[in-house]
Amino acid sequence: ETNVNLIQDWMTLPYISRTYGVPVEVFSTELNLEEGLYRKMSIEDIAKKRNVATTQLIEQLQQIIVNFQSEHPHPPSP
Repeated sequence: ETNVNLIQDWMTLPYISRTYGVPVEVFSTELNLEEGLYRKMSIEDIAKKRNVATTQLIEQLQQIIVNFQSEHPHPPSP
């Protein structure tokens, strides 16, 4: 299980994707982001561009991760 409370505003979507095992496309779809446009931007920069609070965007990302991980559990380790 992964602690989504560790997400910080400096992180990018690809970084979060690798860290939490959620495809970037899931974030793009769930947040209605143009594919590829936000890949190199930090969460803080995305929030500014979309005119939303950084904390609100982080909360949305946390919920997306929790939902995705509950729907796609990792197989047990051998």
